[in-house]
Amino acid sequence: MCCLFSFFGVILESMIEVVNRVVVPVLFIMSALLFIMIVGMLYNFNRNLKTKTLVFVTAIGLVWCAAIAVFLTPGFDLSIREIMPKVYYSASAFLPVSMIFFADAYSKKPIGLAVKGFFLLIAVSICIYVCFPATTLFRSVDAGSYTVELNKIPYLVYTIYFVSFFLISMFVLLKNYSDKNLHRKQRETSWRIFIPWVAGGVFGSIFNLWLPWAGNYSLIALGPLSVLIFIPILIVAATTNEYLSAPKIFLKGLTGCFSLMVTVFSTIGILLLMNLFLPIERKVDYQHYPIYAIAFAIGILWAVAVFRLNRVLIKQIDSDGYNEEGIMEAISVVLAEKREAVELFGAIRHTLDKSFGVKQVDIVIFDENTAVHVDDTKLESVLMRITSGKKTNTIFREEIRNKLDYAALVAYDIEAVTPIIGVVHKKVIGVILLSPRKRKFSRYYGETLERVAKMLSPFIQSAVFYEQISSFNTKLKQEVRIKTRKLRENNKELMKLDEMKSDLLTIASHNLRTPLTGVLGYADMLREGDAGKLSKGQKEYIEEIIKSANNMNRVLLDFLDATRIDTGKFGLRKEEIDFSRIVDGEMEMLEEMAKSHEREIVYSRDKEDIHMVGDSSRLRQTVTNLVDNAIYYSKSKVEVNLHRDGNLVKFTVKDDGIGVPRDEQNKLFTKMYRASNAELARPDGSGIGLYVVKNIIEASGGKIIFESKEGKGSTFGFELRLGEEG
Repeated sequence: MCCLFSFFGVILESMIEVVNRVVVPVLFIMSALLFIMIVGMLYNFNRNLKTKTLVFVTAIGLVWCAAIAVFLTPGFDLSIREIMPKVYYSASAFLPVSMIFFADAYSKKPIGLAVKGFFLLIAVSICIYVCFPATTLFRSVDAGSYTVELNKIPYLVYTIYFVSFFLISMFVLLKNYSDKNLHRKQRETSWRIFIPWVAGGVFGSIFNLWLPWAGNYSLIALGPLSVLIFIPILIVAATTNEYLSAPKIFLKGLTGCFSLMVTVFSTIGILLLMNLFLPIERKVDYQHYPIYAIAFAIGILWAVAVFRLNRVLIKQIDSDGYNEEGIMEAISVVLAEKREAVELFGAIRHTLDKSFGVKQVDIVIFDENTAVHVDDTKLESVLMRITSGKKTNTIFREEIRNKLDYAALVAYDIEAVTPIIGVVHKKVIGVILLSPRKRKFSRYYGETLERVAKMLSPFIQSAVFYEQISSFNTKLKQEVRIKTRKLRENNKELMKLDEMKSDLLTIASHNLRTPLTGVLGYADMLREGDAGKLSKGQKEYIEEIIKSANNMNRVLLDFLDATRIDTGKFGLRKEEIDFSRIVDGEMEMLEEMAKSHEREIVYSRDKEDIHMVGDSSRLRQTVTNLVDNAIYYSKSKVEVNLHRDGNLVKFTVKDDGIGVPRDEQNKLFTKMYRASNAELARPDGSGIGLYVVKNIIEASGGKIIFESKEGKGSTFGFELRLGEEG
């Protein structure tokens, strides 16, 4: 038995020797490879949440590997090596959290930001727990003998944390695999991630968690070898959705690292060259500033040159060798030559077909009034839905989380969708669609499509507008012809109806005025006592009859005049008149009317009489209409003013009534129109009086005076030119 234990002891010591001599260099190589992969992924960092979280996972693995390798390498300073246990235990504290975030990037319903923040806070707390104070987790650290002694209880807390979060990350991956709403490839990707993650987690936990907890710290270098199991597989699985392979990521990272090294070493070379002219021990003064400035400028120019070369190399890796500038130039030529939407889109599709090597490229516009609008409403709704969340980025089919949308793109043979953003309203107006091809697209194809979409947007909108305008003009001409024909037919009917209406109004007015004259005559005889003495009450009734009959007579006269105006038969009889006496006579009658309505009339005029040429009956009609309206619509007082101003005579009627709303004032003098508040105040109005007044004044060579504020009253009136006779 003792021999057996001795044999196993020898084997264990041999393993430890192998770990120290073989595994540690492997860890340094792994760290370099992981760094290169991180640099490669950083070129695509802003594109996708999966890439960001993958960078996070890989960076944690890099720190973990490098920290253990440095701790087990005697070539490093002893004080640095003694810090390394805190570093790799802190890194491993973030490892399950980073994996939770990475797995969650595949979920249809991601974890909320609050929960992610809580997980991250716990990881940071564990990191602080590991580092401060030094005696919390570690009893002692001896870098010289590669030994670490742990405090059991604090380490048990750390172990519980790690195992709990490791199980949570497994749960998130299994949740994605069992989610029926995700399409098959995404579920398979979750399963391919789950298997290596569990295998690597168990392997790493044995050598970096359980054995150290049991007191065996000699095989700790084997733990980071688990990175070989799961990190490359994670990269391949994650970048499937990014349309980049792991070799491409590695090549991009190698290019970036090479560019960085060239820049750093060239800068060091410039500094060494400067030292030949300016030794370090020499005191720097203003005479040497030009040398520093020249050296600094050379360094900047060199860094820019390396950066541009690096960019060219990265494009060559991503683009499979095709020329993006050539595509943009070809499309520029198309845009300069083509005009109509169908012709324009056909030429662009042909250019992209040849450049990308795909079976079909389509351009679909969401405007249903264009010839390039997709007729399939189901496809249109899918395209609008998947582009609603992303404004400018190309959406590849593998990125679609919704199972139905993914199935729709497969059914329509669509591999990539690039939104076209309108220049005017900054919303998605259409899409560029790419069919699949034998080799997978790189993200660089998506960037090219985004440039194409941005370049096409104003031309597409112009072409669509041109097509819409052309179509609209054609439809408009047809509509105008149809409407004109109908309008002519309707106009003939209206002219007939208008003649019938005029005849009807004339006949009705004449027929009504004849009996009305008899009513007024007999009522006047009764008022004068020809049929016997009347009582006070009877006289009041007779006065009301006469007043109503006069109002009706005035309305009938207005209707007759309106009919004459419409038929062109309206005329004035010009004669020498004393206008002031006409107004005086009307005011005597109207003052009695105002008293019956409890209104006060304040009448003022010039002392001298005003003689002029005009139609006395028509001018009397205008005065009566304007004052009558003021009496009805005023609250208490009506101001009537007649005066001469040089060669003009002005007549105005001002009331303190309801006024006319501002937006209705321009319609006030049209036929049959009444202001909305006037209809409420006086329902029996006809809307004819002001129309007739305006036509009488304009036929007399004058103009209407009108001012009004709603709720504060109105001023109506007119001014007439006296002529030489006045």
